[in-house]
Amino acid sequence: CNSFTFLAGRSRIWKHSALGDTSRISCLIAALGHDMGHFGKTNLFLTATRHHLAIMYNDRSVLENMHSSSLQRVLEVEGCNLLSHMAIDRVQQARQLMITLILGTDSSKHLAELSA
Repeated sequence: CNSFTFLAGRSRIWKHSALGDTSRISCLIAALGHDMGHFGKTNLFLTATRHHLAIMYNDRSVLENMHSSSLQRVLEVEGCNLLSHMAIDRVQQARQLMITLILGTDSSKHLAELSA
């Protein structure tokens, strides 16, 4: 989260007019929750050992899916829903952006995405 806010501020993207409030709050929440519930194992290990999370998420970005899902569940708890003041269409937009950002932290996909 600290790295994200530092880079966003330094790059001046944070103040860019195209980055609306929904995107800003989504980025901050995703940065805070991107490793939520991490327990020190890798996706490769979870897949190789047929861990219940690997089975649940079909061996695809297992930890990232778990982090994103955990964050979304916390946001549903009364008193923890940082998006409760937003219109439902904005909440859905924020949710999709957070999911995309967190799934994007799967380092096994980075080289493939950069070469595309």
